Amino acid sequence: MIPRRSAMRRRRLFLPFALGAALAAGCSGPAALVDAGADLAPDLRPADQCSDGVKDGDETDVDCGGSCGATCVFGERCLSNHDCAVGQCLNGSCTPTGSTCSDHVKDGTETDVDCGGGCPLCPDGDHCLVNGDCASANCVAGACAARSPPFSFAPARFSNAGQGPLALVAADWDGDGNLDLATADYLGNDVSIELGLGDGTFHDPTFNMVGSGPEDLTSADWNNDGRPDLAVANYRAGTVSILLNGGTGTFRTTQSAIMVTAPQALTTLDANGDGAVDIAVIDRQGAVVLLMGNGDGTFVPQMPIKIGSSAFAVAAAPFTASKLPDLACIADYSLVRLLDDGKGQFGMASTFSGGGGAWWVVAGDLNVDGISDLVTTTYMGSACALLGDGTGSFSKPVCHQTGGAPWASRIADLNGDGRPDIALLAEGTGNIGLLRGHGDGTFDGSFNVYVGGSPQSLVTGDFNKDGKIDLAICDYATHDVGVLLNQQ
Repeated sequence: MIPRRSAMRRRRLFLPFALGAALAAGCSGPAALVDAGADLAPDLRPADQCSDGVKDGDETDVDCGGSCGATCVFGERCLSNHDCAVGQCLNGSCTPTGSTCSDHVKDGTETDVDCGGGCPLCPDGDHCLVNGDCASANCVAGACAARSPPFSFAPARFSNAGQGPLALVAADWDGDGNLDLATADYLGNDVSIELGLGDGTFHDPTFNMVGSGPEDLTSADWNNDGRPDLAVANYRAGTVSILLNGGTGTFRTTQSAIMVTAPQALTTLDANGDGAVDIAVIDRQGAVVLLMGNGDGTFVPQMPIKIGSSAFAVAAAPFTASKLPDLACIADYSLVRLLDDGKGQFGMASTFSGGGGAWWVVAGDLNVDGISDLVTTTYMGSACALLGDGTGSFSKPVCHQTGGAPWASRIADLNGDGRPDIALLAEGTGNIGLLRGHGDGTFDGSFNVYVGGSPQSLVTGDFNKDGKIDLAICDYATHDVGVLLNQQ
């Protein structure tokens, strides 16, 4: 049994089944649905779906048909006449009444026999004038052509890690210019260091003992010596370990482990603007604990900030024009925002919908406007984009189905087009899910890369120094790390 985030993982996976069981048993009223779906309604309203620029819900084409009504125009997909604004639904496409789209002759506005130009979309090889004539949406030199996959990664190459790795970070631990890895090994009660060879492979790991049940780790320069250090959340021990980098891939501790009740997730920030890196810790009991850095590798824990009954994930980024590092957390399956006052203090928590059943959050600039946005993932099987407005508020989540129970999402340009994409682990499928970004905060996909096993954490980085962003995972069941080199 994998103790992923301990009992939290089991509770997460139970909730959607609990909802179905409650309904099947004839339960009614708020009590029957608590914990199982109060956050779902905003994502299911057709009014939201019918203008989000994505084919979702029961739409037959983008923002038309199905619950969106008879709004599809000629050439758009349909299931029945009720999906079409005018004309009829013929061969799965809205066409003019009395159309010639099935007379086995190229006539009317068709670009090939009975296809294109308002008739059903043409298969690869048939003539076309525009992308909209083709089933592939790709008209090249007057002919429909298969569209190249938006992402291309080589199969994973695996190297040894510690026992039961749950979390993964990448940095150059030994200063040789090659990107290295570190894993938090839940079963081994240690952190394993895998030094990179610069080609996507790694030396055998070395080990640093920490507290019992390490679940997460993060990296920054705690003592201002120019070297990346580590902090580790030891869930079972109820401590955070600080490891300082000796510069050769070896680490040492500087103070006794810091007591934090059931720590689950970590992120870094400079909360008070003093130039020393601080750490925000999420604990299992629904609180954020700030560890204020002294700049010498030691930290002073602050009073916990209560944000819910249970909390799972945390990300730090500036959400307002002040550019102070704010916090976005997942607590009780909702998104919770805390704004920094620049003195290491945070205002009252504000709660937003992060999509039904949110359990992970990551920050980045999805629409390249210089304002931090968020991506949440949910146990309901979706990844949701929330665009920031620069005041600390966010748009309603626009969600994309990914399969499985997505987790450990990252934001990076994975296909070299200058637009942020999303990578995530689709738990229970053995897949890495990839969503292609359009540069405006919208995405399409999901495109899956199969790695098998039981991957638990995902990071991005250039592991073979070719200028392309690669992917790395750690696998709890097989006790290894795997790197997928970008071949785009």
